Amino acid sequence: MPSRKPRIFLTVAAVLVAGLTGCSTGTGADGNTLTISVANTATDLSAMDALSKAFEKKNPGVTVEVEPRPQGTDGENVVKTRLNSGDLGDLLMYNSGAVLGDTNPGRNLVKLTDEPWAKNTSEAWHKAASVDEDLYGAPVGGSSGGGVLYNKEVYEKLNLEIPKTWDELIENARAVKEADLVPFVQTYKDSWTAQFFVLADYHNVEASVPGFAERWTAGRAKFADTPAATAGFEHLRQVHELGLANKDYATATYDQGQQLLATGKAAMYPQTTSAVRAMTQRYPEAAKNIGLFPVPGDDAATYGLTTWQPQGLYITSASERRDLAKKFVAFVASPEGCDAYVASSGATGISPIGSCELPDNATQAVKDMLPFVEDGDTTPALEFLSPVASTSLQDISVAVGSGLTSAAQGAKRYDEAAAKSARQLGIKGW
Repeated sequence: MPSRKPRIFLTVAAVLVAGLTGCSTGTGADGNTLTISVANTATDLSAMDALSKAFEKKNPGVTVEVEPRPQGTDGENVVKTRLNSGDLGDLLMYNSGAVLGDTNPGRNLVKLTDEPWAKNTSEAWHKAASVDEDLYGAPVGGSSGGGVLYNKEVYEKLNLEIPKTWDELIENARAVKEADLVPFVQTYKDSWTAQFFVLADYHNVEASVPGFAERWTAGRAKFADTPAATAGFEHLRQVHELGLANKDYATATYDQGQQLLATGKAAMYPQTTSAVRAMTQRYPEAAKNIGLFPVPGDDAATYGLTTWQPQGLYITSASERRDLAKKFVAFVASPEGCDAYVASSGATGISPIGSCELPDNATQAVKDMLPFVEDGDTTPALEFLSPVASTSLQDISVAVGSGLTSAAQGAKRYDEAAAKSARQLGIKGW
């Protein structure tokens, strides 16, 4: 294939980020050159650059080109368009989960089910990176845990125990409020942060209503008709009604929320473990002082964690260097690949690769995930089990968490928004 021309849709910022991260810049897509499409975030580019350099060092004469693409919806559209035209390159670093189906993997990606490394990845990863039981990708990084980040010093000072039920969590929050501290950080200025009482509650939904994801996808179950699914909205509303959030919740930002939690002015923040990595860049002590526990449900016997799987590395069907691409994917899925990733990005979660161990310098929040993963007390977030979703959840969560909408109304609004999305995707039953 001929050398690729610079892509005119890349922003100046993306080019600068790529330059700063030292991405490999091979001279052309010849038989010893691989090209990888990666979202132009500093984290993704840095991680793939580290993996590429480690692979090149182990394989002299091989060059890996990292090609940045736009983030978000624009980037997703680029991926779909260029996959369909066969012009995306050899490899793709992209989301796992239900959204993977949007790439038409049966046509555009290479099946990797029978690769030797695939047997050493977790069941949760196979669910996240498979379509019609065919595995298409290897994990890049670790899975995140979603729940409640908490300040350990605050908990120890107030003699609080980790709650196993929602009522126990509310008791803890009341004790924090009596100590003139913020019980729950809420940062609705960045509306995406409002969703985690709903999203991270999915383990409890599945525990109460096994198979909810399948029925939800088929349009046979709704949030508003399922008490366990409505519970996440009820949690949001209750926190507001009891005055258990920071007073400036409507205007507070994600950065301000991190500060409140890290400095001990607040006790808890509904989030995922991935937030701690950003927190430690400004507050290094957060690595040891910020822990994680799941959003508890009504029954302590089903206590468990909702998890988010990492991005995957996929091979495009158009690649003319499949053997070399498979060799690179196998490297990424090896202990050497894990070490290269951690050296660049840190231990951002629990690796789905069985041979990759959690390093001693992992954050406390990630370490808190380990017992749940080892005991099998985890459930993938709904987005990894069903393609039916709507970005309106964040705005609905803000409305419920601000007392503007009831929990029942919020659940109904989300059902309606999801139905519109499902019909656009051509999913029957909606």
